[in-house]
Amino acid sequence: MLRALSTPSRDLVRRVLPWAISAIALGYVFGYAIDWKAIPEVTAKANLPLFIAITIVDKLLFFLVWGLIQALAIRRFVEPVSIREVLSVKGGTELIRTVNNSLADAAFFYGVSQMVSGRLAAVVAVAGIPFGCHFGVLLLQATVGLLLLEG
Repeated sequence: MLRALSTPSRDLVRRVLPWAISAIALGYVFGYAIDWKAIPEVTAKANLPLFIAITIVDKLLFFLVWGLIQALAIRRFVEPVSIREVLSVKGGTELIRTVNNSLADAAFFYGVSQMVSGRLAAVVAVAGIPFGCHFGVLLLQATVGLLLLEG
């Protein structure tokens, strides 16, 4: 019965449609929605060295705090692994994240599961703790942000 539902044309649509939607969205954003002529004028008024410095500090702090929370959760609930090892795996996967988020998450889970004797289910369960905390913080930020908006 499953084969009857899966036809070559349906498979083609499932594979091509997401790419087509992405291409159309990117074309709209970068081809129409952005005023490319205004960007040099706006950036000329900005303090770019300060912006870049703040961005670097933000990324480093976010990486260290997020990695530390994940390492502590793994140490507490799975196995006493070295925080340096978890941060090393996290650092490597952040390089992969520049190419693909999903692949980076999979690489992190795989790398940490290798440190804890291959218990991937335990790593996924424990890694959900920081993700849950992150979701809670984002929800709180959005709620406070909504309260600050007019109307």
